[in-house]
Amino acid sequence: MAASDPPVPAIKPTDPVCFYCSRQKDAVDPWEFQILDLGRLKSGAALNCQTCDLRYRAVSYYHSSPNQRVIFQADPKRLTFDRRRFFEIFKLPGGDPCALPTIQTGHPLSSSTASEETLVRIKEWIDDCRANHELCRMGESSLGYMPKRILHLINGRIVLREDVKPHAYACLSHCWGPSQSPIKTLLGTIEDFKKDIPCQSLSSTFKDAVDICRRLDIHYLWIDSLCIIQDSDEDWANESVKMAEIYANSFFTIAATRSRDGTGGCYSDRDSCYVDCGTVIEGSVYIRGKLPRLGGPVGSKTAEGWPLLRRGWVYQEMTLSKRVLHFGSQEVIWQCRTHRRSESGSNDSDYATITFSDGNTPPREKHNDAWDNGSPNDNPWYDTVNDYSGLELTFERDKLPALAAISQQFAKERAVDDKFLAGLWKNSLLLDMLWETFPQSSANGPTQKPADGNAPSWSWASVKSRVKWFMFKNYMSPHYPMNCIKLEAAHVEPIGSPYLGRYSRCELVFRAPLIATTSKDLEVSIFMKDAGSESKGYRIDDVMAVHQFTPDYAFDLDGPVYGPATSPKFILPLMIQHGGNHLVVGIVIRPTEGGTDVYERVGLTILVYVKRGPPMDSRPDSCQEWGYHPSRPITRQWINTYLSSLPVREVTIR
Repeated sequence: MAASDPPVPAIKPTDPVCFYCSRQKDAVDPWEFQILDLGRLKSGAALNCQTCDLRYRAVSYYHSSPNQRVIFQADPKRLTFDRRRFFEIFKLPGGDPCALPTIQTGHPLSSSTASEETLVRIKEWIDDCRANHELCRMGESSLGYMPKRILHLINGRIVLREDVKPHAYACLSHCWGPSQSPIKTLLGTIEDFKKDIPCQSLSSTFKDAVDICRRLDIHYLWIDSLCIIQDSDEDWANESVKMAEIYANSFFTIAATRSRDGTGGCYSDRDSCYVDCGTVIEGSVYIRGKLPRLGGPVGSKTAEGWPLLRRGWVYQEMTLSKRVLHFGSQEVIWQCRTHRRSESGSNDSDYATITFSDGNTPPREKHNDAWDNGSPNDNPWYDTVNDYSGLELTFERDKLPALAAISQQFAKERAVDDKFLAGLWKNSLLLDMLWETFPQSSANGPTQKPADGNAPSWSWASVKSRVKWFMFKNYMSPHYPMNCIKLEAAHVEPIGSPYLGRYSRCELVFRAPLIATTSKDLEVSIFMKDAGSESKGYRIDDVMAVHQFTPDYAFDLDGPVYGPATSPKFILPLMIQHGGNHLVVGIVIRPTEGGTDVYERVGLTILVYVKRGPPMDSRPDSCQEWGYHPSRPITRQWINTYLSSLPVREVTIR
């Protein structure tokens, strides 16, 4: 009992519930956060309090001391004694649905995910999905697609086939690991693999995936390292842009979600705390260790238990698949476009589709993506990049290729005259350029400039940190172009597919005013540079001030990007944004050695109009009032007037 709790009144035998339980909605409503001891629960149980009786029975399986403190927490319902290990109470299916309505329905677990019991559950999920999920069946009956190459699992052998007639097939989603795949299809091995691929040469993950397919009567399996020629740039370029079709048309995707590399496999033996259940009510209610929740925010402890979901290449594989079987360390989880089901029942959700969010609440209008944090879906592309950019890649040059299949899907939904420009789009280019890294105080904040990147500096794909858009939390705030800012040309010349991130030329040419500054001046405006303190910013002049600066890379005045302190930087204003105040959003650029007036982007900045009146001594003819108010259109005109008065230059950004 917390020190701030009121005195506990005497419990009368006639009370329907005890004092603590009466503070809830009713005796069996969702359990709020409470700290109690076993003695208090026993007293409540003796007085016929249903909630105390259930809690007391559950806790008694692990402890018997009346002084043992226990913490109860809801959503999901769980309890803990030390805030490190958590336990869950569940009831078996098939009982009275009105009995104990707030106790989740669960299932006992076998000792291994390779068991026959697990296979039976998987088959039940498949049968239910095929019979009842119209959304998941769309396009399946035609069976009109087959990858160029596929593994044929026949008569105990594994053979690489080409140009096979359409059949039901599975895909494997897996982590290659630091040592990469132990077996690959190469120009020198492809002919041998067409005859036979020795099973003993496969990694544990590949062997388990083959076994899963055979047990589920699936005769074809697609694995990237075996179905794409790994030392052929031409074959890789041709096949990598087909990922959307390959994963979208597979019967399901097997995800080795528990494994960091090929040695981990798909199957696992479960910890005994999840298998051994304590009896709460004989034949109906039990307690066990709380099963790990699927996924979780990038960088969280929850996400660490599912290493596959932290990999960048896997994002599009999960997003494009219509069904996924996650083989976790403690259970198998089924995800389709209709719902999510788990062996234990702890990860079940009627709202989650192919997503790594917890899916416990109905979604708003949002796309079917994989790392969704629940933000409104006013701009699906920004949501996608926000989720994807925080994931891990072995090679930074894969930033755009690993998203190529999804980029192609977005291109089909955009205007015919729109173009993909290194992660941005031609018809919304100025807005798309307003991305920013997460704050330096964040685990997802900026890092050093990647050495192996190949994206232009104006693209979010050029940084090694998670990005978001300045207006990410308020997409509906209007943005206004400025009269003095003109995009003269966008020279983006791809080598091969524009979605694979290889370019012979990639530069933007602007005709616009530049505002001179230095790294030292910008430093005082870095957003959340010191945790818990607000940046003060600095005044450019008596009209405009820097409100916020977000560096693209780790800020260091002694480093190669921002140092030395007096090194020249320039602000290129791009848009006026109205979100309760009129702000000028632009990018910070620095000169490069590529020639005169050639720059690279190094950050995002927000300027604010600070003068209480027009920028010039004489009022423009169209001004109808002098009273300053940040939400009035007149302020927007003053900003345009001020920026138009500055010298205009032609600048190239690479």
